[in-house]
Amino acid sequence: VIIGDGPERSSLEKLANSLGEIRPRIHFCGWRRPAARDLRALDLCVCPSKNEGTSVAIIEACVAGVPVLSTDVGGMGDLLEQGRWGTLVPFELGALTRGIRESLGDGSTRQRAQNSSGYFSQRISNDRLVAETAALYKALERGNEHSHPSKENG
Repeated sequence: VIIGDGPERSSLEKLANSLGEIRPRIHFCGWRRPAARDLRALDLCVCPSKNEGTSVAIIEACVAGVPVLSTDVGGMGDLLEQGRWGTLVPFELGALTRGIRESLGDGSTRQRAQNSSGYFSQRISNDRLVAETAALYKALERGNEHSHPSKENG
């Protein structure tokens, strides 16, 4: 199941169409709202990116309690805490293939995903984000009180 869309979709569809008997098992859903409903049905959420900052799809999968596997690129190592909350593999086809097989065959992968759900739900909660943003603004305001030009000139 491929949820989402992007510039590689037509290439992925061509690849899928070339797979013969496997093709009926491949589903392109496009953009879905809310994605969490679809994510809960997955055995594994895979992010095979060549470059990735902070993947919202991986965060959503973690919140949904779905095991995740990602290439270890960009910010993914930090997001998944170097493998604590999901499996990280190098950006290489063999490593990605092995990682998928191992993740699907490992019973502890599902338990780790359940643990990550609570962590990510708390980490990205609206209350926490609002409180941290307010604290940042207050700290910036306090820091600027001493250097603001209008306060120095009276």
